Amino acid sequence: MIKRRMFISAAAVLGLLAGNLQAEPSPNFKVFLCFGQSNISGGDGVTPGTDEKKTTDRVMALAFNSCSNPSWQKDTWVPAREPLHCGDGGSGNNTMGPCYVFGKIMADSLPNDTIGLIPCGQSGVNIEHFFKGTGTCNAGYCVPYPNKNNTPGLVYDWMLKKCQKAVERGVFAGIFLHQGESNTGDGAAWLTKVKTIYDDLKKDIPLAKDVPIVAGQLLGNSALNSTIANMSTKFTFGSYASSSGLQGGGTYASLHFNQAGYRTLAQRYAVEMMKGLRAAGLVTGTKPQQRVISAASVGSLQDNANVYALDGKFISTGAVMTHATSFRPGNIYVVANKTAGSSAKLMIAPTAR
Repeated sequence: MIKRRMFISAAAVLGLLAGNLQAEPSPNFKVFLCFGQSNISGGDGVTPGTDEKKTTDRVMALAFNSCSNPSWQKDTWVPAREPLHCGDGGSGNNTMGPCYVFGKIMADSLPNDTIGLIPCGQSGVNIEHFFKGTGTCNAGYCVPYPNKNNTPGLVYDWMLKKCQKAVERGVFAGIFLHQGESNTGDGAAWLTKVKTIYDDLKKDIPLAKDVPIVAGQLLGNSALNSTIANMSTKFTFGSYASSSGLQGGGTYASLHFNQAGYRTLAQRYAVEMMKGLRAAGLVTGTKPQQRVISAASVGSLQDNANVYALDGKFISTGAVMTHATSFRPGNIYVVANKTAGSSAKLMIAPTAR
């Protein structure tokens, strides 16, 4: 009996040790919260492409809800793919947003890291919907769908619990926000409201330091876009992803981006997020991938271009792009037209043969 008790005690100790080891968050598992309204949860009627339906080894998602296609269990880590908000009670497989593409680009850009996404999109809601304690659930929307109710603060608590679960696995690295269609008349007050949510999350998760937050501009010439462009005035590592030149699509083409628009928007988010990670000291050492970029891939811009690494570091002007030696194998570059205000385009070159 004594030997049996000793055996059980030893097994218990080993179990606790194993549990502690398993719970240690990895600095190479970077977690990003994705929240906002319907352009986050997925544009209704915007069908994901083949690439968006594929999973990759280093992009994971904390399942939004339980669903059957794909087969996910709520709040478990799963290989990410679209629809990222599977089980939200919306239009199911016929939705696509920018978050998963963003995750793939970030994983491609940080080859030592796994990217963890926390999808928390809510269709048709204002920014107050995400407030702590006094949050409102306009139009009856409170998560998780389809269990809607009007409990104030429910969404914030739900989102916070997901973030806290995520940091058991990795490091909270940034926030991906797309919201504003329900707050177009707010002006500068919108920034203050977003800052309130950010500060509450930072305190409650908790986070020791500020992390990057990137907000995406709305489709078209929304009155709120100029406010969104001022993210850096309110946040230490705040930035925005431009919607310039992007087109609408799906069931609500005046509000949601089309397939190509979501992909380009995701690229712009990745550029800004990588700049923020670098500034915040959250980029760990990277191992170059075997990729090269060719002058032909940016030839349409000819000399009227600047070339940057994805982290925002300036590389060269377009005049140097004709030389293959200008591009280090394995690096990912951003090509931006030198005209003031133009949008950057991420160029991921094909694998060298």
